[in-house]
Amino acid sequence: MMEALKEGKVDAVFGDGLRLPFWVASDASAKCCTLFDGPYLSEKFLGEGLSVMLRKNDPVLVQAFDQALSELARNGRLQDLYLRYFPNGLY
Repeated sequence: MMEALKEGKVDAVFGDGLRLPFWVASDASAKCCTLFDGPYLSEKFLGEGLSVMLRKNDPVLVQAFDQALSELARNGRLQDLYLRYFPNGLY
């Protein structure tokens, strides 16, 4: 898909916001492309958001992660932390 985009065989691709920014910023893209601004949100196609794998039988830990991520998203800190390690924002 990425090679087809780089070679002009397709006009656009749709992918997740974690992998595409790294590819666009890498030498592999040969600076061929740019990202569209803004999110495409769809629980049907993309799920509910970030996922963290935890032990199956630890509901307290699951609830703690859900609460912590919700609070970080609400106060804007999740975006700040994300941008510290990834080249483009979540949304």
